[in-house]
Amino acid sequence: SSDNAIRDSFRATSQHNTLTLDGATIADGKMLGTFKKSAQTDVYDMVHTSNQSYGALRHERAVFRIKDGFFVVVDFAIGSAQGSVELNWHFCPGDVVFSKGADSYSCRTDFADGNDMLFETFCFSGTSLTSDFTAKTGTSYTSNAIGARQQRSCCTIAAQKTTNPIRFITVIHPFAAASDIPEISARFNTASKMTVTVDGEEYLLLL
Repeated sequence: SSDNAIRDSFRATSQHNTLTLDGATIADGKMLGTFKKSAQTDVYDMVHTSNQSYGALRHERAVFRIKDGFFVVVDFAIGSAQGSVELNWHFCPGDVVFSKGADSYSCRTDFADGNDMLFETFCFSGTSLTSDFTAKTGTSYTSNAIGARQQRSCCTIAAQKTTNPIRFITVIHPFAAASDIPEISARFNTASKMTVTVDGEEYLLLL
């Protein structure tokens, strides 16, 4: 029974790098992700998927592989459901630095070898950038062998959903030293068109 409890903790939706509603685990039979679209341009490769994760909430995710060497993940919480919409990120074991800015939340690894990654998330109510979100850090576990667990850092970025969809844009960018961490901003031009700016370079992304 104790092993089953551990298995249940690992399979909880909030223990994965995905979106939850009020922290609830997606019910059996509701993990039915569907393919919506893919695209290839000179700037990026993109895949867009959708899942009716909860009765009144659909989660859509688009992943852009920017050919300049980083990723953009766009998450949508769409539907009539109201409550706390949470974006959960779990990291490799090791030190992680968390920081809340005026309109974004950043997490960056701090490895000794300088192979580090920045996650910077922007939250939107509808298509409007909002600072009305909370962020909570903690620990979760990863396992590479039966009966063995290793602790790791995680964070949850949450916004209250009423009528508007909640949207998140997360830029995942590598860096080698603190002085190399890029300046990032993001905005929705329309519901299907976004601009991400990295160190002054603008990237127009289309769904």
